[in-house]
Amino acid sequence: MILDLIFDKLEQEMPFSDYKVFPGDIYTAVEDKNGGIGISATPDIPKNDENAKQYMNYVILQARINARVNTINIAESATDLLSAGNLKSDEKIAMAGFIDPVYFMLKEAGFVVKAFDFNKLSYELLPIEQMEQTIREADVLITTGTSFSNGSLDQMASWLQKKARLYIIGPSVPMCAYLFDIVPQLCGLFGSIVTSRKIITKIEAGAGTRKLHEELKKASLLR
Repeated sequence: MILDLIFDKLEQEMPFSDYKVFPGDIYTAVEDKNGGIGISATPDIPKNDENAKQYMNYVILQARINARVNTINIAESATDLLSAGNLKSDEKIAMAGFIDPVYFMLKEAGFVVKAFDFNKLSYELLPIEQMEQTIREADVLITTGTSFSNGSLDQMASWLQKKARLYIIGPSVPMCAYLFDIVPQLCGLFGSIVTSRKIITKIEAGAGTRKLHEELKKASLLR
């Protein structure tokens, strides 16, 4: 998986330190002994016990990576997709993982977005059976940070045309420049940096994205 490739690359650069895991209903946080805090979403845990264990291992791995790389020093800027994506009105835009604020922001700006989600219910979503072909034909794919830990990013990247542009959005996104070498179509990462340890208490209490905003700073990395 792409997560394994990132972790191995960072581990070669500098061994990862010891860490503690703080699970929640919606997010999991990791705090390493250097004081770094990373978070990763856990919205779609499989019901099968063995699959759930494997998935949680990747959620924790992603949070460990984020504790290392999601820092002020790494983040290039705090721009957003609409400003940095160079989107054109005639492009075919797909969204895998329904990011409500981004979807409606693009819709309000006049873009047509074909959106899919395995778990959410919304009249804006298209049948999941159409997702693969839509991504294969897309000029732009927008997906979430969860696509790292659940493995869907690996599959979707293989479907994308070479000329397509990929943007990944959400607090779970690893702000890691190595990703641009691993995924050629990747053009932008839009994630967050943890600014306060208070986020751990909120996550343990089951807080979702909207309740974590005060402890996060938006950041982005662009190709």
